Amino acid sequence: ATMRLLSEASPTVSLRHPESCTTFPVSITPAGFSEGMWIALFRPDTARRIPRVLHYAAQGDYEPFLDLTTARQAPRRRYYNAAHLSVACPEEVQFVTPGAIAETHAGTFMPEERALQYLEACKLWGLPAKPASLAPVISDVPTLLLSGDYDPVTPGRWADGVARTLRRSRSLHASDLSHESNGLSHAECLDSIFQDFLARPEPRRLDARCLARMRAPEFDMRP
Repeated sequence: ATMRLLSEASPTVSLRHPESCTTFPVSITPAGFSEGMWIALFRPDTARRIPRVLHYAAQGDYEPFLDLTTARQAPRRRYYNAAHLSVACPEEVQFVTPGAIAETHAGTFMPEERALQYLEACKLWGLPAKPASLAPVISDVPTLLLSGDYDPVTPGRWADGVARTLRRSRSLHASDLSHESNGLSHAECLDSIFQDFLARPEPRRLDARCLARMRAPEFDMRP
């Protein structure tokens, strides 16, 4: 219902610039709304608010959506764009086709714009593809892989696939973990596991039972 409403007419809202404090109009497009929802899924403490956001957005009320930091603020950058494109373009993006993007996005709430923008950015960046990057890594180096079952970016099945050719690896799954751990109870479990692995890099002997105690917060169902 929400995406249909946005497709019929993109509402205009006012936002305040975080530095100049000036107010400016912004249209909420289907792509922008989907991006905000996707980024909210990165963290348990923002994912818990999604049902309430969708409930009100379906009625044409976007205030709960705008209350999300993912809607009002630019994404936190943990990398420089130049370095990011220098790795992502030759090793990943240049093997992706528009047809594959359309097939992957079919039946999901995410439009194709973000992936297509990567294709355009990599054309401008101009680095040649590296076919060797598609080959599986075969190694005896002790490796620990930890995935969240609610991760919208790097699903656990990817880690499981990588682990098949890493002979001394272990792929762990945390049922309530997203891409990040913000908002999870007993999140200190992650640090404990990492520290234990660094102190004794024997992944199969790690005690990972604390992962079962990690829980996401309850959904925000306020009226």
